[in-house]
Amino acid sequence: MIARCESHTAHVPLHALSRMLRAMFGIRGLDAATARVHIAAQLEGVVEPDSGDSDILFDLLSVGDTDTTTPTMNADARRRRLIEVLGKVARGRPARTIFIAEDVHWIDSASEKVIAEFAETLSPTESMLVISFRPEYHGPLREMSEATIKLTPLDDSTTVALAAEIIGPHLAFRGVAERIAQPSAGNPFFLEEIIRDLVGRGRLLGNRGDYRLTGDLDSIAVPATVQAVLAAHRQVSHPREVGTECGSSDRIHLRP
Repeated sequence: MIARCESHTAHVPLHALSRMLRAMFGIRGLDAATARVHIAAQLEGVVEPDSGDSDILFDLLSVGDTDTTTPTMNADARRRRLIEVLGKVARGRPARTIFIAEDVHWIDSASEKVIAEFAETLSPTESMLVISFRPEYHGPLREMSEATIKLTPLDDSTTVALAAEIIGPHLAFRGVAERIAQPSAGNPFFLEEIIRDLVGRGRLLGNRGDYRLTGDLDSIAVPATVQAVLAAHRQVSHPREVGTECGSSDRIHLRP
């Protein structure tokens, strides 16, 4: 179950949590009424029908019934009830579940607090929370992690193999994969953006795994737009580290 945090929602309260819960209950794409039925089915035996706990979830996920009044309580009480319900749902799942929050350096503070407390409830279960973030993040989700995997750049052969997989065997045989891989410096995101740029400039035509050349590969580099965004982010977060390659030191943390 994956929730992605994004820079433009970093100050939207509970946005990341809402995305995680939508994935958790499988309601993406459902209308409000159908979503309520779908969630209620998963809450059977977990919450009391008249407790109002389901209404708290419905309200958070913006699928509430306009004819139903959400229980009145302060923010702390609502958060505790929400965490309790989520913990019960997680413990009641028949199979191990992996909850994934990506790019938590952009997580909103309200979601961060709830997800951190929710992660604590997973300790007695077989489920776990996995988070990914950039080195500058030092929030509670990082501090409570029990295992860490530091991501380093791909080696040359792996980078070429990934490039070959994306562009297809015909171009890979002609040495195009090596040429595309070199400026990416082992960063998969850069590699994909280089290929996207070549497609956008009409140098490659086709689909993933089956591209063909339609022009000379006169210029292969990380697109300037990508470099500008990364440089701006680094200057805000670490003024002295503008040249650091994003992705080479990202981290994935595990919370059993």
